[in-house]
Amino acid sequence: AVSHLVLHIVATAALALAGMSMILIREYIPKRWGVYGGLSLVMIGANLSNVYLAIGALSLSVGFISAAEGPFWATATSLVRTNPGAAGGILNLMGNLGGVVSIWAVPRMRDPLGWTGLFAVWAGVAIVACLLWLLVRVDREPTAA
Repeated sequence: AVSHLVLHIVATAALALAGMSMILIREYIPKRWGVYGGLSLVMIGANLSNVYLAIGALSLSVGFISAAEGPFWATATSLVRTNPGAAGGILNLMGNLGGVVSIWAVPRMRDPLGWTGLFAVWAGVAIVACLLWLLVRVDREPTAA
């Protein structure tokens, strides 16, 4: 059995490595690949039997998904040029609301679906969110308030 301390050290190191690697390769990958790569690594990590490889895959998934956050914030502030703070606040509110809902939903979904099914459901939710972003257009002129 692996101790919790070792798991925390490995997870922290893997997450730090994932963050540094995203900084180094961000100019070489298309922006949307960050989300798709992250979701793919979530599913791979959820199905690995080796705990260290699973931690590595899940940590890299966070790095990939975090690499895609910049365009979300830039888009929100570009859409509402007259009040970008409000746009950022709404984006942050919705992100935090998802975290609050997951606290309630994850324990109720884990038992009937198992961890792999649970990851698949939330990856599906993230894919729907990605598809909704395809509907966002910043190419129009802002309207006066």
